[in-house]
Amino acid sequence: MLRSIACLLTLFVLGPTAFGADISDAKNDFRVTIPEGWTSETQTDSTLALVVSSPRKAETGGNCNVVAEAIDGTRALSQSEVEKLFLADFKEDDWKAAIGNMKGLKSTTIEKWGERAQRGRKVLFIKATLLVDFDGVEFTLAQLQDFHVIPGRVYAVTCAVLAAGYDREASDFEAIMASFVPAPELTIAAVQPGAPLSFGSNPRFAAGQRATSMAGIAIEASAARAGRR
Repeated sequence: MLRSIACLLTLFVLGPTAFGADISDAKNDFRVTIPEGWTSETQTDSTLALVVSSPRKAETGGNCNVVAEAIDGTRALSQSEVEKLFLADFKEDDWKAAIGNMKGLKSTTIEKWGERAQRGRKVLFIKATLLVDFDGVEFTLAQLQDFHVIPGRVYAVTCAVLAAGYDREASDFEAIMASFVPAPELTIAAVQPGAPLSFGSNPRFAAGQRATSMAGIAIEASAARAGRR
């Protein structure tokens, strides 16, 4: 039964560690280091820039993903300006509302919410407990989510695990999230994937509302994948 539940979490949205691999994504402008034994998964959901799984996934369900979004309305702002807009407009109730329509979600408890400094930038972080029911199987998830913002882009880094297995994955989750670096210098000639979102003269809307939407994107993607298993 535990293995079956863990399989439901393969892409769930919604971390001393030995490092195994550095991953650079020039298309989405970021770098991250995954711990030894973690693997990158091939996936067809274009909203997810990266999905990585713990070597203990069969027991814990541990996995992390990255969602990256281009926001043209903030491209001309400074780092401090875009952080101010982002932090001012992204609230706990917005985050809970963004995931409120997730399949099988019964309740959400936010354990921690705040900001920290990471490599000279501000990062918004969330730790939450989710009670979920998929096809009559009820379980509790521990979920971590970091939001990074730079001029022109917002990133969500999400790690999730069965709550009972959190202690086994916590140090790896922490290492993954601490290693994440938005890296716009990776992009040659500032080529952006697809058609970037533009919010014109309203960057405040762009930063706050797009971030709340991204929380829902990550979790909706994982719920859809879980429903097909």
